[in-house]
Order: sequence, then structure tokens, then C-alpha cells
Amino acid sequence: ALKKSRDAKKKRQQQSAVQREERLAGLRQQKNERTAMETDAQREERLAGHRQQEAERRATETDAQREERKSGDRTRAEKRRASETEEQRRARVEAEQIRRRGVSAGRPERIIRPEAPAHNCGPMDRACDQCGALLWCSETRNFCCAKGKVKLPSRTVPQVLADLYLGRHRMSAEFLTNIRSYNSALHLTSLGAKLRLVPGWCPSFIISGQLHHNTAPLFAEDSAEPHGWQVYFNDRELESRQSLSQKVKPELLELFADAAS
Repeated sequence: ALKKSRDAKKKRQQQSAVQREERLAGLRQQKNERTAMETDAQREERLAGHRQQEAERRATETDAQREERKSGDRTRAEKRRASETEEQRRARVEAEQIRRRGVSAGRPERIIRPEAPAHNCGPMDRACDQCGALLWCSETRNFCCAKGKVKLPSRTVPQVLADLYLGRHRMSAEFLTNIRSYNSALHLTSLGAKLRLVPGWCPSFIISGQLHHNTAPLFAEDSAEPHGWQVYFNDRELESRQSLSQKVKPELLELFADAAS
């Protein structure tokens, strides 16, 4: 058997390029015919054997051999893509998209967060008979005034603020669009906490310990811009508040100042 193998190897070495291509084409044809006649079980067994052999071979290769293999794979892939037709390229891209969808479908977040059906909790049409707060159907009076135990005096909303909220003012659209910027420009304290950022696909943060409302000194340092309640004790009060955000309009800030006075 060893002599027969040496003779076959010597014969292959003596082949011309045409003879070698004919031999390889015949081997490919035989392989395709055998593959076409396989059952599903035989095909899976053959592929499993190939995967096992490849895993064993890669486990024993050196770093240099691994880099050489990857370089060869890249070269062959580039040549194959350079010679493919538009139809072949489209089929390859579609197959890759299907493969990626299959991989992403098995990721933990897809399993942990399956598609949930929509839930409608109904209208907020239940009114507390103690304070008049509107509640959802599953809420009780403990959510608002603790069954009448908590009583807060009613405060009159400044007319200009009510008009801005209800769309009756000519600058309502401006106010409602940038309402958070106006809220920040008028705040007296800032919210602080020790945060622990969590990496991953979902942007989130964790607050460790307690929340703190930080109150700045009454006056800002000479080189610092006033912030928080410092703007109310600054000669350039309106200008300082406007500098906190480019989205706020001086006209609206003046309206708020007049309403608060």
C-alpha cells in the first residue's frame, strides 16, 4: 500500500497542468455525485466529521500557521468576490444577512425580552373623592393624598404660565418645545448622585446611595459663570439665565420674572 501511494504521488508530480486540471475536475464531479446521493443524516454526519477534524487541526497549529491560514483565507475570499457576478454577489449578501439574523435571534436580550403583547390600562377617569386627583383603574387613593390625610393648599397658577401650557399664548409652541431648557434655566438647585455607568446595548445608569439636591454658594466665583440660584443674585440675572442654554428666549424669561414678582 505504501509503494502504491508513492507511485500515485510520483505520477501526479509528472502530470502536466492540463492533466492535473482534468484529474481535479473528475474528483470534483465524483464528490458532487456522492454528495447529491446523501441522506440528511449522512450529510450531517459528514459535516460533523469535517468540523471535528478542522477543530483538532486548528487546536494544534502555531501562531505563525494560524496567521498564514487566515491570510490565505482572506486572499481566496478576495479573489472569489472579485470574480463573482452581480447575481452571485446579491445571493451572498442575502445569505449573510440571513445568517446574522439567525445569530442575533439567539442572543440573550432577545430571549430575556421577547415581544410582548400590547396592554391597555384604560383611561385615567377615576377621581379621588378627597382631593380630586385622577387615577388609573388599578390605583387607590393612597397614591395621591393617603385617603385625605395629606392636604396641600391650592396655589393659583400665574396666568401667563397657564396660557403657555394650554396653548393660549403666542409663544406656547416655543415654550412647550424647549420646556426642559426653561426648567433648567430657572432651577434653584441641581440634582446629584454617585453614578455607576453600565456598558451595553441599553443606555442606563445606576444610582448608588442617596440622591442629593446641591445648593451652590450664594455668589459665583469671579471666574465662574453663575448657575442655579446664583443667577437670581447677579446683576446680569436675565443674561446669566439665558447663557445657561441657547434655546431659551429672553422674552419668555422676562415673562416668568414678571409673573414671579
